[in-house]
Amino acid sequence: MTTQEKLAQLHNRTTRYEIVCHSPTGERWLIGYTARPGKPGMMNSTRAIGESVVALTGVTDQDKAKFSGGRTRARLDLGNGWAIAFSGRTQRDAIIEGELPRVPRQ
Repeated sequence: MTTQEKLAQLHNRTTRYEIVCHSPTGERWLIGYTARPGKPGMMNSTRAIGESVVALTGVTDQDKAKFSGGRTRARLDLGNGWAIAFSGRTQRDAIIEGELPRVPRQ
């Protein structure tokens, strides 16, 4: 699908915000987009692909995850160097600037 086609699909839709998984080495992976900025939107999007996030990050039950921030500054530190946070971009921005690779699905 071309950039113009992707942007056309967003026409007259609610703004969606990009959620990214950050590795300790600086890699960034796209979790998804949510219309609900803040903890609820971030957690719902992450839970939807939870098994894939666990496989990518290697997070275990012994890691202590910690949530911080609020609205669009929400951040979930997974306790093993990985973090999930809003990127500060909308879906439209991401399409125009270049989309990140998606978290590989399990």
